[in-house]
Amino acid sequence: MPRGNVLSRFACEGGRLSAQELKAEFNALKGTTHYVLRRQRYTDESGTTRIIGGLYYPAGLAALPTSFPRSLPTPRPSYEIRDAPGKGLGVFATRNIAFGEIIVVERPLIVMPLLLLCSPGRTEAERKENTQLTIAALVASLNPDDRRTFFSLSNCKKTLDLGEIFGIIMTNAIKLPVPCVPETYACVCPTISRVNHSCGPNTAFTFDMKTFSMCLQAGRDIPVSTEITASYCTETLSRVERLRELDEKYDFTCTCSYCARPSAASDRARMELQNWEATHPTFKQWLATPNRDPDALLLSSARALLMIKKEGIEIGNSIVHYQNIAAVYAAKGDAAKMKYWLWKLILAHPLDDNRDVAVTRYVHWISDPEKNCPFWAVLAGA
Repeated sequence: MPRGNVLSRFACEGGRLSAQELKAEFNALKGTTHYVLRRQRYTDESGTTRIIGGLYYPAGLAALPTSFPRSLPTPRPSYEIRDAPGKGLGVFATRNIAFGEIIVVERPLIVMPLLLLCSPGRTEAERKENTQLTIAALVASLNPDDRRTFFSLSNCKKTLDLGEIFGIIMTNAIKLPVPCVPETYACVCPTISRVNHSCGPNTAFTFDMKTFSMCLQAGRDIPVSTEITASYCTETLSRVERLRELDEKYDFTCTCSYCARPSAASDRARMELQNWEATHPTFKQWLATPNRDPDALLLSSARALLMIKKEGIEIGNSIVHYQNIAAVYAAKGDAAKMKYWLWKLILAHPLDDNRDVAVTRYVHWISDPEKNCPFWAVLAGA
């Protein structure tokens, strides 16, 4: 294990590391060498040379693309950054944004491990100083415009003795999935890191490893002038648990509309959704059940979608129910309804590494359900 103690665990989207996760990260890094500073250059669409500053352990370094392919197409302009009362700056829709639409595609400013081990040094103070110098070099490697963007981001950790750069990173870091490595990474983005929190978010972050791009995707229709939001916590927690998590991670009390009006019914609904997959059958399990009710899964998933919509947590929670409903209609031989729900599923699917395979399969079913769907009309007449 690298010399020194843990300097910081970043408070990232999706929750900070639990004690069990922290122990697993430590075990994964046993015997590894010190992290490496890597500057990755690329040319953006305007012809400007930009740099992504990164700190990587050996496994993460090996997983990086050897060259940057073209990024995803730039979406049609749909937002502006302006004052958000009581929050500083925020991101707002300048036109109606449709469910499933990609709002922002951008490459990170910096990337680094979620669990950062201190740099070598003879004393704890020296190790801490050396690590802070490494992080300063990481940010200094950015081009001047990107450096200014980084230092313009919010810092809710000013009271901690970590310095301005660490405070900005801890406030704005987003968990970044790097496949096939034991450690977890985080990144800071120029625009997406400015998106404020809501316990009923209208967007979600996803990362496309092939183009090394972070994407912001609409989870429902967003009317013009509406603030664009994402979740900084686990949406299916109760209101009290969400408030506690946000206060611990980001030092603020959430005043979103979902927290402003306490509701025992809301807490029960979110808890039920959190435990849904553990307490309800999948389509395959339901299909294999003797004497099944032909409408039970439809009604169950329809009820879940109503709760999800009321709580404003469509992102990440709706997909399994779109899958269930589309599959049931396919099994009943109802092509029109199957296609309707499959298109909703395609729009809701995150832009991750699994999207291409999943969407190709769904489009294949839509093109000729009778020929391509493996369980087409197995319940015809039910």
